[in-house]
Amino acid sequence: MKELAAALSAFSGIVCLCIGFYVSLEGSYRLVKGLFLFITFFLFLWGFGDAMVATSSSFSAKVFWTKFQGWGELLLIPTYLLLSLYFPHPTQLLPAGRTRRLALAVICFVPFLFGLYQLYFGEMLYAAYLPGDSPYGIDVVRTPFFWFITVLAFAMILGASLRYLVEWRKSLSRHSRGGLLLLGLAPLPMLLANLAQALKLSHFISTPQFGILFAAMIGYGIMRYGLFVDVRHVARRIALSAVALGANLVVYTGLSAVYYHVLAIRNTKVLFPLLLVSAVPFMILYGMETAWIRRAYARLSGRKTEREGYLLAQLGDSIRRLRNLEELSEEVTRNIREIMELNFCAIFGKKDEVFELLHHSAHHAHVTGILEDMKGALRLWRIMGGYAFSDGKGGVDGMVQVDTAISSRGALLQFLGGGVFRIYQGDGRAWENRWDSDDYGMAYILPLVAGGEEVGLLAVGNHVGGEKLTVEELNFLVSLSPQLAVSLSNSSLLQEVLEYGRRLRELVRNIGSAQERERARISRELHDGLVPQFLDIIFRVESMEKEMEGPLREGLRGIAEEARSAVRDLRAMISDLRPAPLEVLGLRKSLSNYLERFAVESGIRSSFVWREVPERLDPLLEVNVYRVVQEALNNVARHSGADAVEVAVIGGEGALTVSIWDNGKGLSVPVTQRTDEGRMGIRNIEERTELLGGSMRLESRPGAGTRLVVELPIFTAGERLSHGDRRHSVGSGG
Repeated sequence: MKELAAALSAFSGIVCLCIGFYVSLEGSYRLVKGLFLFITFFLFLWGFGDAMVATSSSFSAKVFWTKFQGWGELLLIPTYLLLSLYFPHPTQLLPAGRTRRLALAVICFVPFLFGLYQLYFGEMLYAAYLPGDSPYGIDVVRTPFFWFITVLAFAMILGASLRYLVEWRKSLSRHSRGGLLLLGLAPLPMLLANLAQALKLSHFISTPQFGILFAAMIGYGIMRYGLFVDVRHVARRIALSAVALGANLVVYTGLSAVYYHVLAIRNTKVLFPLLLVSAVPFMILYGMETAWIRRAYARLSGRKTEREGYLLAQLGDSIRRLRNLEELSEEVTRNIREIMELNFCAIFGKKDEVFELLHHSAHHAHVTGILEDMKGALRLWRIMGGYAFSDGKGGVDGMVQVDTAISSRGALLQFLGGGVFRIYQGDGRAWENRWDSDDYGMAYILPLVAGGEEVGLLAVGNHVGGEKLTVEELNFLVSLSPQLAVSLSNSSLLQEVLEYGRRLRELVRNIGSAQERERARISRELHDGLVPQFLDIIFRVESMEKEMEGPLREGLRGIAEEARSAVRDLRAMISDLRPAPLEVLGLRKSLSNYLERFAVESGIRSSFVWREVPERLDPLLEVNVYRVVQEALNNVARHSGADAVEVAVIGGEGALTVSIWDNGKGLSVPVTQRTDEGRMGIRNIEERTELLGGSMRLESRPGAGTRLVVELPIFTAGERLSHGDRRHSVGSGG
């Protein structure tokens, strides 16, 4: 039994130190991590010394280890008190100023440091050490100063516990209350064990044996208050840390045995500093050893790392390809929820101070499945202590409460603890559901920040089975958030560019339509106004000509001929302003007639190809194709020196290809470098092509003729804007 009791004390000390190192690596509060690490270190010294007292064979060794465990027993108490004064927030009892608070800390330690001095170099704490019949084989003669230290220690412990319990009663956060309650009740197991030891209820119960409960309750209370970790995560990380620490302690214990038994160093003034110095390399190497063991564990277990790696690959592939905002948010939410096996996952985009639901993926059994059809309608905005939401139509609204927010690697991770959903069913009736994390699971919100600006929110729930997310999973989401934020920002910018482009194209098309309407109006005004007036003038001049003789008659005849020429020019201008045959004959027949007239007027042989093109197209498309051919043939007649030209209009797969070829002299200078009218004509064709969302290319070599190819999207009346938008939308591939 004595060996079992010693083993329990040593095991308790080792596990306490493991817990301390674990919290120091994972916790969020630097000062608290340091204080707690000291607490566990003192528990380790106390437990290890207690075990060595029980197992040492010589009386002198028992005296040495009794003094050794005093380091942990005496310094543990003021450290726990300081922890309560600073965590979770500094008490109002603390004086203002860092120097004064440090002075208070020193005052707390002074009696116990003095007691430690008396333990080694005086007799005010223990008057004498005597062999005893207890399982430990040693008794001490206690002094009044010992009882003063004992009463002071109990007062400090009870004061620290009382502070945590007061905070527990005042706290409104359920998770914070859980952490504070654990911190307040942590000393209870050790106090009960101390009472049992003092009353000699058992010869094998010692106070440090219960230090593991003390450390576990404080450590888990700190982590629960700050990170809401689960027991599985804590147990796994502590076990991995214990492997590294256990190996170090085995080596360190063997080294201590060599000092004491082999080298026969029995002088405590030499042995104890030597042991402390020898412990430094082990403490330095501990972090590297733990990291190596965790990597080895990750390679052996592998499943979770592989799953997260697959998720990163999927998201990287989704983000790398050029996607619009809807496709990106849909794929990201689905991948995160399915691969991490979550209840739900949602992405909100920020617009002004309001967050709009971009996409939401939920497990079919989860309550938030009712939000699946609210893409683009559900809006979220911050309120005091949480978020409010509404669909903007009076159908759904409510609020959720932020229980705690934690800053991790520059990201603010928010934990939602409860809320209210209201669904209005009409006739003044509403279905209300109170959401609580105990019933429906925890929910988390992670703001997405890119370039120092918040661009959206990522909201996720627990696992489908109800398990909370582990710290690794939360850290994984935090690590993922910058990449997701940048992608969301880029997609939002792309969406804005596409929207601006759509509006610009719509505006340009409206301007083009307005220009054609104005041309038609001017054409009608000329046709109905000036042409009849010129004809009337011609008629009168001809009438006067018949009555005149001699030179006057010849002059009137010349005036009539000039008037007829003006009418011909006016009719050509009217035809250029609005090709009248388009409205009656359509594009095919109008182009055919125009080419016949062009061949007669220019003397250039002309051929026409029309294949797989709908008979009637949108009027704007027909007018612009006619204008493109007209402008191109004008350039051929003026600049090419050709004797043959071919015009081909070919349709297929939603595109219309207009090709104008001539066998002229070609271009010796690129069109962009020319300054004549030919360059202006090509520029006019480019503008008309861009207006309709098409493309143009010019193929020419000196002496080999010229080919102008214009590709335009085919659309009939009513399809103009929708087709243009489809052409400019973002595809699924990169």
